[in-house]
This record gives sequence, structure tokens and C-alpha cells, in this order.
Amino acid sequence: MIELRHLRYFVVLARELHFGRAATALHIEQPALSHNLRQLEEELGVRLLVRNTRNVELSEAGRTYLHEALQLIKQMDDAAYAAQRAEKGETGQLNFGYDNSFVLSRMPRTIKQYQVQSPEIKIIPHEYFPDQLLEQTLDGKLDIIYTCGGRRHPQLDYVTLERPRWLCAIHKDHPLAAEKVIHWQDLKDEQIALPPYSNMWGLHESLLDLCREAGFLPRSPFFAYGILAVFGLVSANLCASFIFDTGGMIKIPEIVFRPLLPIRRLQLQMCWRKGSLGLAATNFVEYCTRNIRAKS
Repeated sequence: MIELRHLRYFVVLARELHFGRAATALHIEQPALSHNLRQLEEELGVRLLVRNTRNVELSEAGRTYLHEALQLIKQMDDAAYAAQRAEKGETGQLNFGYDNSFVLSRMPRTIKQYQVQSPEIKIIPHEYFPDQLLEQTLDGKLDIIYTCGGRRHPQLDYVTLERPRWLCAIHKDHPLAAEKVIHWQDLKDEQIALPPYSNMWGLHESLLDLCREAGFLPRSPFFAYGILAVFGLVSANLCASFIFDTGGMIKIPEIVFRPLLPIRRLQLQMCWRKGSLGLAATNFVEYCTRNIRAKS
């Protein structure tokens, strides 16, 4: 059976064309080199070297085999290097899921910075509603997901990245827009845009709990599936809504954002199936956690 050492020995011998020098370069005894060459020639059924009392030359078969052997050795070395990098988490692919809170967070910029640092980790993005994110993660189709609030699932591990406070998004001409802060109970008679229970039940229930805490439930709420729908409804002065503090990242001419009192916070978090993280995914989670928390 031909082994990789046979190829390496032959390549050095073909370069040196001298058994003594080749054996020295390989740090083996000359008889061992001769024995390995005979094994290789017997396996191939060809003569690779032409030897006489004066010198050693490659045969026609030897020249052809040298070209192929060099390519095989390079492929084997490349494969070993790729495996070693994968073992260290330096290469790989991550299926990353997120909901619409992602675009308002620090996460997009953090991922961009991570890809500059680790260009051989391919991050494949998938946008879903929160309940779909949970389903896809439990089924093993997503490696890591980024989502907001909601109840925690016992089969997932979580890390909280940010805890921004809730703001009220309201039309600039609404009487409450003149206030520097808005109390939750000030919204008891307002129509509110909420995420729908059917697809975003965790966030829906969390916001209802905050309203109940303030002593009311939203009347005739609008159900908005995404942040653009929320902004469209508020811009038309049809309702108010809730949005987490983006640090001034969002500016819309018809909408003002006011702090809500008492301060209540949303958890922006990453999660994954328990025991499922490989080293590349672990490195990604640690990088995002470290960088986002440092800026919070």
C-alpha cells in the first residue's frame, strides 16, 4: 500500500538525485530510503529512477509520477491545514436567524466587523418571525438566532446582549409629543400598534403585561407584522406604538420617540440548541457578546 511517506521520500530523492543527500534531508538512514523507494516502485509496477555507478536520474515514468505526487502532497497538506483550522473554529458556516428587531440593534454592525476579522466563517442570514425562529432552531436548521424578549425555551441556551429601554413612538402632532417623557398610563386611551399574537406571541404578551402593569389594555389595537408597518401607521397618526431605544439611529420626520416611565427594558438576545455549538459558533457568540456589551 502506498503511503504519504513514500511520496514525500520520492519527491526529495527526485530533487536531490542522490541517495545520501536525500537521506540526510529526510533525517533517515540511506538503506531505509532505498527500501521505501523499492516498495513504491513495486506497488506502481514501474521504475521511477534510473541508477548507475555515477548518478541517479528520473525515468520517464518517474518524471510523470513526480508531477502527480507533488499535486497529491499539496492536496493532502491543504486538507490537513483546512481540518486544523476548522478544529480551531477559524473556518466554517453558520446559519444565523433573526427577527425584525435585528435591524435596529447593534448586531448588523457587529457581524460586519466579525466578517472582516474572520472572513472564512460564512454567515448565512435567515429572517423569520420569532415563533418560526424557535421552530427552525429546535429542528436544527438554524445554528444561532437573534431575537427579542419573550419566554425562554428549556431546550435552548441564551445570552443577553443588550437591554434597551422602551420608548413610545408617536406622531409629531399628537398632544403627547410635546412631553419630554410619556408615562405608560398616558397611553390608556390611545390606539396602539402591537406585534400580532399569531406570529410574535412572546413579544405581544410582554407588551400587554407592561400595559396591564400600568392599569390598562390597549383598545382596538392595530397588529403590525414589522417595523416598517409600525412606522407607517404612526406616521399616518393612526396610532402610537412601542419601540426600543436605538440610540438615535432611527429618525423619521413625522414621528417622535419619547422615553416611557417607569423605565422598562427589552432583552435582545442570541440563543441556540443546548449542546449544539461548535467552536466556530462559540467564537462568534463570544465575539458578539464581548463587543456589543462593551458598547452598551
